[in-house]
Amino acid sequence: MVLLSTFAASCAAASKNLPPIAAEGERTSFSSTVGRVPCGDSLELTDRRVIELMTELEHPLGHRERITYYWLPGRMDLSPCPEGTDCAEGRVVYSRTMFHDHEIVHALLSDLGKRQTFLYEGMAGAFGRAGGKLTVERRHAKSEILNSLSEDVDPATISYPLAGWFVRFLIETYGMKAVKRLYSQAQLGSDTDELRRLFEDELGIALDEVLDQLVEEAPDCYPRDNLCVAKPVPWDDGVWQHRFGLDCDSLGVLEIVPGALRNESLLEIDEPGRYLISVSKPSTPVEPVVIARCACEAEHHLIEGGSEAIVELNSGLYRVLAGRFADDVTACVDPVEVTIQALPAGSD
Repeated sequence: MVLLSTFAASCAAASKNLPPIAAEGERTSFSSTVGRVPCGDSLELTDRRVIELMTELEHPLGHRERITYYWLPGRMDLSPCPEGTDCAEGRVVYSRTMFHDHEIVHALLSDLGKRQTFLYEGMAGAFGRAGGKLTVERRHAKSEILNSLSEDVDPATISYPLAGWFVRFLIETYGMKAVKRLYSQAQLGSDTDELRRLFEDELGIALDEVLDQLVEEAPDCYPRDNLCVAKPVPWDDGVWQHRFGLDCDSLGVLEIVPGALRNESLLEIDEPGRYLISVSKPSTPVEPVVIARCACEAEHHLIEGGSEAIVELNSGLYRVLAGRFADDVTACVDPVEVTIQALPAGSD
């Protein structure tokens, strides 16, 4: 990211008294009401995620075109969003957090127009917030989707996880190109009969057959693959050890909301079993370390700073997250050190 001392705000931004652009990346322009850019690698992560999503969606931006990202914690009244929500308008995202990739998907696909509501939110849910178990019983999924594909559906009644699950299944089964053709023609206000015709034309199958296939074949959830793509920290002679820096100069630190710093790494478990996890106690208070499995099955462990815990870990990848809240994010603090080692079978 390159910080800019001056940058002309857009007409839309000026009309809402939004702050001027403060930084630019390869595919992101950034502005904030907190008086500074978020610290650490937050801007670089947002820029990288925009580029990743362009690839996943097979939908590149034009030459030198960027997503404008307004980080507006505590000042969402400056945005055009409905009260209490984040939103995207055209290539502009308005959000309370860094980074809201659900809205980035909307911004990337904005040249296709605002589509039928269930598919519109489903596309963002499939990639911006992919994953999470289906929140309705599978036997009710078909009727709920049919109701949500009506022309007068109220956005407040839509199940976003269900929409994301449905669109992700369509893409996995019929391919991104076919689903984007369907998406681009399913206009806001299209009635159910028109949508049935589009499914026949673009996917070559009746909507009811698609829904039967969904209920019978779709997995319960699709994991957020983008969360677990980094190279795991290697084990050294049976010990996994990592130091998590929690100030703005630390490699990998992110500021999602003002003053809340987070750092993470990946742990790979080859053999399921019992593991001893030790967390150092820095001089500055920190949040409990979180160890969360990279899978649909929920598995979370919390370990307080300055303590040890014995936990059962399955084989696979885990995210290890450390974090703290800070009035002064620029202040230097001790890193958090996490050490993990397998316990012998039968040990107490």
